Amino acid sequence: MKPRYKAWYGGECPVEPGVKFHILFRDGGVNNGDITQDDNDLNWWKHSNDRNDIIAYRVIEGES
Repeated sequence: MKPRYKAWYGGECPVEPGVKFHILFRDGGVNNGDITQDDNDLNWWKHSNDRNDIIAYRVIEGES
């Protein structure tokens, strides 16, 4: 069973480096590729009121 998405309202990244996760974007897009956080991605998590803002995420348990 996949974990539920957690709502995200912007701010500092809630995911530890190396942990895999999925994200939902404001425009309805979904990234279900098991992606991981790295230093170049830190701005993803801040909201700028555009279509690419992350509005929810889910950590993929046991896949880090």
